[in-house]
Amino acid sequence: MASPFWAYPGVWEGRLGPAGSSALGYDYGYGYTPTYGYVPTYNGYYFSYGGAYGYFSENVFCLGKDRTDNAPYHRIRLGDTIAVEQSFTITSAIKLLLFSWHFQVPADLPVSRDVVSGGVVSFVSGDISGGGRGVASSDSGESGLIIVDKGSGSGSFSRSDAELPVTISGSSLAVNNGLHRISAVPEDQGEASGGDRAVIENSGNLTGEMAQVLDDAGVTIRVHGVRWRGHLIADWGAGWQERFDLVEYAEHNYIRDSLALHVSQYVGPLSMRFELQAEMVG
Repeated sequence: MASPFWAYPGVWEGRLGPAGSSALGYDYGYGYTPTYGYVPTYNGYYFSYGGAYGYFSENVFCLGKDRTDNAPYHRIRLGDTIAVEQSFTITSAIKLLLFSWHFQVPADLPVSRDVVSGGVVSFVSGDISGGGRGVASSDSGESGLIIVDKGSGSGSFSRSDAELPVTISGSSLAVNNGLHRISAVPEDQGEASGGDRAVIENSGNLTGEMAQVLDDAGVTIRVHGVRWRGHLIADWGAGWQERFDLVEYAEHNYIRDSLALHVSQYVGPLSMRFELQAEMVG
């Protein structure tokens, strides 16, 4: 599978003439381009201003698929980062470098929630040879948890929770607590009733299994959400330094124009890097 950050490079995906994004709020149009400045003469200078009407266009570089219809699904791990970088030389002293960001954030990004809050959970080890119970059925061999009493939580896992991080706290067995990973949410089958259980990879156990304890009370199970964070990092010759960051949440689809990097009358070589990273929320 191709990288979600680099599918069909070039004009096929609207990277040079954007299909789903616009630079500074517009794509193509007809407008007035002003000109002004001091014009030298034989005995000094005079200030002149004017301009001309004509067609203009703006181009952007897109990371990922530059369309909102029929977007593909990709498996992206938390911490995955993509960056574009450009180096150039500023020859005339300027104060600001203007830029715009447009994150097309999916509406279905996972949102943090407590599935169980102060409730009762049965942790099953999946080790059937030692009398352990399973998640999908009593002899499935799958390690995880089964909700007995949700407490004040939502009380149900969903299929979209698969592969999300989950924090477990309050278990009477310390090895069950901590940040783990949901590897699957079983469908209805046999003894399993969909939504009340999940297959969990225990990061604190060398076998990856939950330590079995049935009807464990006072447990909280929190499924974490995901968000995108963008960074602008610049190097004036003293190493990379973060100068700007931006977080967009689900259903945000804003063009953030009028953003600026303050370069304080700098002249010389400058490198800029834009990074996009998937982060855990909550």
